[in-house]
Amino acid sequence: MTTIYVDPSSAVAGNGTADSPYRSMSEVVAAGVTHPVTIAIKRGTKFVWSYRDLTTASIFCNQSDTQSVLTSYGEGAYPVWISKDSATEHCNAIYQNMEIHGIQLSPPPGKPFTASGYMVGSPRGNPLTGECNLNIHDLDFIGDPASVSGSSGRLEVTCIKLLADKLGSSNIAHKILIQNIRGDHVNCGIFVRGNLFLSDTSTYLGDQKKSYGVRVLDASFTNIINYGVLLAGTASKNKSRDVRNDEWESGWDNIYYSSYRTNVYDPTTDPFAWATARADVPLWMTFCTHTTGQNFEVHGSGPAAPDRYAVDIDWHCNNCLIRWGYTSNNAKSLMFIQGNFASSWYAGNGYTAPSSDPYTLYHDYGVGNRDNVIEYVLSFNDGVARTQRTADIYWKKACCFRYCYNNVVRNCLFIDTVSQANDHVLYCNPQADDNASAISMTLDSCIFYWRFRNNSDLISAAHVAAFGSLLAKFEFKNSIFFSEAWSAGATAALPDARTSGLHYVDPKFANPVPLVPPSGLKEAMNILKLSAGSPALNVGTVNAAVDLWGKAGNNIGWQQ
Repeated sequence: MTTIYVDPSSAVAGNGTADSPYRSMSEVVAAGVTHPVTIAIKRGTKFVWSYRDLTTASIFCNQSDTQSVLTSYGEGAYPVWISKDSATEHCNAIYQNMEIHGIQLSPPPGKPFTASGYMVGSPRGNPLTGECNLNIHDLDFIGDPASVSGSSGRLEVTCIKLLADKLGSSNIAHKILIQNIRGDHVNCGIFVRGNLFLSDTSTYLGDQKKSYGVRVLDASFTNIINYGVLLAGTASKNKSRDVRNDEWESGWDNIYYSSYRTNVYDPTTDPFAWATARADVPLWMTFCTHTTGQNFEVHGSGPAAPDRYAVDIDWHCNNCLIRWGYTSNNAKSLMFIQGNFASSWYAGNGYTAPSSDPYTLYHDYGVGNRDNVIEYVLSFNDGVARTQRTADIYWKKACCFRYCYNNVVRNCLFIDTVSQANDHVLYCNPQADDNASAISMTLDSCIFYWRFRNNSDLISAAHVAAFGSLLAKFEFKNSIFFSEAWSAGATAALPDARTSGLHYVDPKFANPVPLVPPSGLKEAMNILKLSAGSPALNVGTVNAAVDLWGKAGNNIGWQQ
């Protein structure tokens, strides 16, 4: 394989050899690139370059049998790739059979970065196999406070955005690995979307044309504003749940997200952070099937509309799993949601609803959000008041909206050391035209623990008045509810919801529950273990899936 060398610090023109490198990536493009090739940029240098080619002639579109590489060489820090101006992407291209690593991407310093992203474009699959074979790893995306300042915080400026369906309904792009990514002072993290078009129009279930093997591993985002990882239109060929080791599995593993940014909304025109939608969910799935997210932390995701939940299994998902996580100080906790078909991507792209009956359409045909699981997650001080709204908004622990079926939240621990009132375990919007007997969400073997909550209306009076018997679509079973401020033997109110095997007792942790969230997942695991005499032991539903400690069992809470 040919290696082309680039040294942006070189004072003289070269021919791309190690002894006489090119001075810029523009010179490489001008000279022409024949795949397979390795392009190596000297470490310790900086270069300004913006590249755009949305054809198969893109230097990142390699149709040979051997993977091409864009990397760095020499000693020192990664070379710093700076876009030509604050409104232009670093790269907007078609990507195929490439490995890209060992580079830092940064916007021009000292001003808001308003481009659509850093590395954006479309992954292209081999027309015969569907394999894209794109490996992006060991990249840093580093902005500065100005990059995400002011109104730019409300933009979708993504570190890596790869949209397969932009190349048309026939493009299928399997095997995209994104690993060891670090972002700081960025708007959005990673967004990968497979092909959303249907191969079998008789159902919306199944793998269809979705991408297998889309994996995001070992990514860390600090001072981030909007989404961290967004997967759409992904599936898993082997359905092994082994995101790290199975190249055909889709999902994420080992993701760290810390925001504590508030410029996601306009404090003048939208002081309650409610009126303007934005690309807002830290960890997000939509249009996914058999996709797994695991081993994650999400901290300090601020208020925003429409969702802003720390973890979101969104429209058209089925058989997805999110597990082994820690979320704290987020505006909201977790959510399942499915909106109306008329507002969906499918309706906008020419598909018609195969049934006029909502239950048949959303459940039987699989248009809805169904059969997903969130388990073994600690939520500490999520869903507490972080905007000016107090009287007309409720802070929520678990949320499920509209056409959702058989979704489960199990073996999770919800701790709130802030709220005294206006805090509820359920926020929902069941639809009157849906099957009233179909379960939307079950909360099973969970612990809900408050320090100061002094009332017991765990579902808001507004919800009870609005939905009444439709709240029977939500089930609480084999769970513990406890507040240190409740009188002994207090029984919490869950009117109209289905309930069984509930306990209103102190779960008795091995250590005192701290007022502030532990600093990280490992610290939380050390502090928030159950005591040997805990009433949560051996009284929950059997869960054959292992917890963060590697154990299965039938305890209530996040520890078996």
